[in-house]
Amino acid sequence: SIGKLKNLNRLQLSNNKLTDLPFSFSQLTNLEELDLRINQFRRLPESICNLTNLKKLNLGNNNINSLPICFKQLNELTDLNLFNNNFTIFPSVLEKVKKLETLNFTKNAITALPKSLGKMVQLKKCSFAKNRITNLPKEYNEEEEEFLEQNEK
Repeated sequence: SIGKLKNLNRLQLSNNKLTDLPFSFSQLTNLEELDLRINQFRRLPESICNLTNLKKLNLGNNNINSLPICFKQLNELTDLNLFNNNFTIFPSVLEKVKKLETLNFTKNAITALPKSLGKMVQLKKCSFAKNRITNLPKEYNEEEEEFLEQNEK
């Protein structure tokens, strides 16, 4: 079983037809990078939350529309790619992933950014390009107006 690969720290399973992961996958506790892009996932199994040393997770080009609540257990996660999936709302569980620095939500169906996104101060790169966002939360507008007022002086 794949769970016996205790020293594995990088795994690439992209460009397959995966829809689920075996439970033994949760035993890969030294895994730091996981590439599951271009598969057929609709949801992530909760066993992925046991990969607490995971730093980079690529889930691009799947059919995912939500993340499990246990996703907050991924305390070391710094880079998350959710490019070209089926998200319509921002998963609030991501607010609890405290080391997340790079977040890619390009090409989903998100209609609004949450107010709480502004609290994710550790983020360095964040993309919501090619979504369905029609306006920004009022809090963003106030910060923009304040910035413009300061620059007009």
